[in-house]
Amino acid sequence: MVNLGGAIASLYALGYGRHETSPLRVLPYYPVFLGAMNLVVLADDAFVFLLSWEFMSLVSWPWWWRTTAFLPTCEPATSIW
Repeated sequence: MVNLGGAIASLYALGYGRHETSPLRVLPYYPVFLGAMNLVVLADDAFVFLLSWEFMSLVSWPWWWRTTAFLPTCEPATSIW
């Protein structure tokens, strides 16, 4: 099921990523993320599951950061104190 979902998301991403000016910011993380999702499904015990889950989370963090790092920043919130 994970691989089917990954294949559907990959097909969707082909059209969605056409506007991307620098696709190499995102592309290296995608196969590693799919592999981490497969590790979560294939885990035999709770320790391997949690370790795989953390690996998936660590891989998705730079993937998210690389896509949002170049967005314009907003003004910081003012303190009410």
